[in-house]
This record gives sequence, C-alpha cells and structure tokens, in this order.
Amino acid sequence: MNQRTDLIKAILKLEKANVANDAIRSYADFLKQRDFIIYHQFNPVVFEGMLDVAISVWVSNGKVNRLSLLTTIKRYFTEQSIDLNSLSYDIIKKIFQLYLVILENKHILSSNQLPLIEKLASQLIYGVEFEKHELQQLCNLATVDDKALNRILRYPTLSKQVSKWILEQFDTNLLRLRRAEAVGWILDAQPDFEVSIETLKADFEFVNQLDQAAIENAVMTNAIDVLMTNEWEELFPPNVNYFEPIPDEVFDNWEKEKLLRKFKPKARPEFVKRFYPVPTMKSEQSDDWVPDFKSLNEFFERNHLNLLKVTMIWGVAYSRLDKKTKVKLLKKYYAPETHYSVYRVAKKLELLDLLKWMVERLG
Repeated sequence: MNQRTDLIKAILKLEKANVANDAIRSYADFLKQRDFIIYHQFNPVVFEGMLDVAISVWVSNGKVNRLSLLTTIKRYFTEQSIDLNSLSYDIIKKIFQLYLVILENKHILSSNQLPLIEKLASQLIYGVEFEKHELQQLCNLATVDDKALNRILRYPTLSKQVSKWILEQFDTNLLRLRRAEAVGWILDAQPDFEVSIETLKADFEFVNQLDQAAIENAVMTNAIDVLMTNEWEELFPPNVNYFEPIPDEVFDNWEKEKLLRKFKPKARPEFVKRFYPVPTMKSEQSDDWVPDFKSLNEFFERNHLNLLKVTMIWGVAYSRLDKKTKVKLLKKYYAPETHYSVYRVAKKLELLDLLKWMVERLG
C-alpha cells in the first residue's frame, strides 16, 4: 500500500477538483495521470483526449498497457455516472472508433487480456445511441462478433434501421439462439408479426446439431487424452529415427503433456441452454448424460404451438412497443400452459392491468 498515493486519492475524491483540458494529450501524459484522473471532475475534453491517445497507440509496436488504458477510460465516466449520450457527436464517433480498433485488432492481444478487453469494449458502447453510419457498421460487425450482436439486440432505443437488419438476418443461423430478442425487433416495426413454426423448427434442429457436435468434440478430446496417456510411447518410440533426429527436449515436452493429460478431468460436453425441458439419457459413446434427441423431437412435435406462444411472449417483452400494445399481445398468447411466462413478463414490466386481468381469468 502506498500511503501517499492513497491520501492524494482520498483528497481528490473529496475535492472533486477540475483538471486542465490538456492534461492527457499523449500516452506519457496518461501514465502520469492514470492513478488520479478518475478522482477529478469529469471533463469531456480530457475524456476525448484519452480516447485519442487510445486510438493512436492501440496498434503501436511500443510498450502499451492497453488494459489499463481501457479500464481508466471506462472508470472515468462510469464512476461519475456520466451519460455518454449527453456528450458531443464527435466524442460518440471516437468511442465507436476505439471500439472498432479493438475488434479489428484482437490478434495483438494476449489470451489472458483478450476476454477482459472484449468485455470492456462492449461495456464502452453499452447504451450508446449511434448515427446511421456507425449503427450500420455495428450491424456488419454483429455478423461475425457475438458481443457486437449483443449490442445490436440490446440497442437502447427504437430503431427502424436495426429492425430492418434483423428482418434481413431473421432466418439465418446468426439469430437462432436469440429468437425472442429478434422477434422483439420485428414487432417494433410490425406489431401483428408472428414467428412461423418453420422458423422455430429450424431453430430447434440447429440447437440439436450444436449439442450433437458438443458430444462428438468431448468424445474426441477424451480419446486423444487416452491416446497421449497410455499409447504414445508405443506409437512413437523415443529411440526410433523416423526421418531425422528429434531433439531430446521434444520428448521431454511429450512426457509433460502425457502427465498433464493423465490428471486432466474428463471433458464434458457443454450444451445450449433451452427455455423448455430437455429429456436426457446416458450415452455409451461419451459415458455422460446427454440430450435424448428422439424424445426431444417428439416433445417439439407435441408442443410446438406452446413454444411459439412462449417465444412471442418474450418477444413482446423485449420489444420497445408501448405498454398498451404489449398488454394486448400478451393477452393474445395467454393460456394455462403459458401462464408462468406471462406472469414473469407482467411482473417485470409492471403491467398492473394485465396482472389484474390474469387474476380474473383464474376466477
């Protein structure tokens, strides 16, 4: 603990002093200011300066602490509850420019830093409203980046541009795991829209394929571990010269790999979370509990209409429609089988009239 630094931080936090507009114009300035800048009054000029520095040095070959840069930028506006939408359009553009630079240069990040920086980058544009050009770029990114897709599906305001893009992508694999959110955007533009059974069937089959692939990957991983642990030396005797001498350190690495795999936990398939019950069975292939795909198919055929209703109920919840229209649509999809879904939505959205209507329905 640095006692002097802690005292200065405490003083600055209480004083909420202003900071000069030119406090951060270079990466060297940032290094001097990063421990204290977040305790000063928010200054949009300084914030813009930090964005400029981050954009300019992000792909630099020099020594740059990118995680520190991004963390400080985020804390500078979040700790003072600054609404980024209240800032100038020039600053909003630079926020998006930094976001693009990060997403387009993931290869320069270490495996440890990548998930942290991806998360911070996504948080940087959370709730930000963009102009048409930036929004279209974000839509384009969403086709190849899951976190960009999150930002589109959770875009903070009604947008004909987003609804149009969602409609174009509606029957692609991109939205198969996000069906209710996608439905919400279509309802914004077409309140009488209803998802088709064919689309839900395609979604269902897509998820089955993902789960089957997860089983196959786990089986293959475990098979490789067994091979490396038990049979490696028989397949590749260390004293055999195959084509050219193999250095001793290679065999040393094989020994380490063999030990690591010997004590490695068995790989288990990770399945897609579904909003309906999934019957399971013990698989001889993977020696694990896996979805019973035959029973799942039978379940879908028996319950596809209820699954459609539940999808529409949550699509209404995700939509940006007014409360009156939401209540009308939720009543349309209410049934004994969908009671709990409608109840959760009505409670979450504080739809008092709908809750009273449900009580009357129950007698």
